[in-house]
Amino acid sequence: MNLTSTDQEKPSSRQTGNPSELRALARLCAGTLVLLIAVVFAASGAKPTLRITVIPPFDAKGGPDTSATIQGEVSGVKFSDYRVVIYTRTNQWYVQPEVGGEFTTINNQGGWQNVIHTGTRYAALLVKKPSGPGDFQPKPSTSILPDEGTDPNVIASAQAEGKR
Repeated sequence: MNLTSTDQEKPSSRQTGNPSELRALARLCAGTLVLLIAVVFAASGAKPTLRITVIPPFDAKGGPDTSATIQGEVSGVKFSDYRVVIYTRTNQWYVQPEVGGEFTTINNQGGWQNVIHTGTRYAALLVKKPSGPGDFQPKPSTSILPDEGTDPNVIASAQAEGKR
């Protein structure tokens, strides 16, 4: 059988891909993928974590004349949106390194560090970066630290005894 050009079936717009339909399909697929990723992340239960990895020495007296480096790691959050608040314990908990400088930044790899006064115990709190009223405001000193269970602004916390 011999077919002429008029007898051959011309491809429809569905077969060749109308550019506006293809763009709409691509947007739909991209939106679905973003939603799927969000659902998987939420279902995974990825909880923000905070660890102290370099612990200052145990110092029963502590105080303003002694200092040491404390370091740690954060995971499960967008680092630029959060800060670490550090406390040292002697006779009570004192914010570190000083009042007015109590928010330690987190680097792009999730690491944080600061030079603080020594004590017997050390604590770190993960909080949202302050941006207005209602945000976490560290107390200069306290007998009981806030944590995830007692303060909604505390996302995670960690404590360690001074290194002996």
